[in-house]
Amino acid sequence: TSLGFTFKAPTKGRYAPTWEVRFLAENDADVENGCYITAQNQAVEADRLRVGDVVFCQTKTNEGAAGSVYVTRHVVTKKGNRYILMAFTKRAVNAGMLDCATQPESGLSVSSDACVPFDMAAYDAQIEQIISTFAFTS
Repeated sequence: TSLGFTFKAPTKGRYAPTWEVRFLAENDADVENGCYITAQNQAVEADRLRVGDVVFCQTKTNEGAAGSVYVTRHVVTKKGNRYILMAFTKRAVNAGMLDCATQPESGLSVSSDACVPFDMAAYDAQIEQIISTFAFTS
């Protein structure tokens, strides 16, 4: 593609995220040691992922808003003099807002019309699967 890379993200499925791509300068204040660090994720440990010769740094953010939690994985790699930031976000619903016979153990549900526990490990596996398809095209 014209971006210089590709990856495959699902459009359907329980943990299919919305996503966006941004390009950041080498000296961007939000990039520290190749990781996207913001006030919301400063205390989060960064994970390093490798796909072939490409190394990624992943940081995690969970932000609450009106009965929901937005679970975001910021994945960064560098090419040349810029960073590629991919943000993958999935909305989880506070299970306390639902009429469930039993509350999901995590306190979150995958959607507002189903009492299906939000499985953070399954979501993280989905993101790792997406990143495993990353390839530079130029």
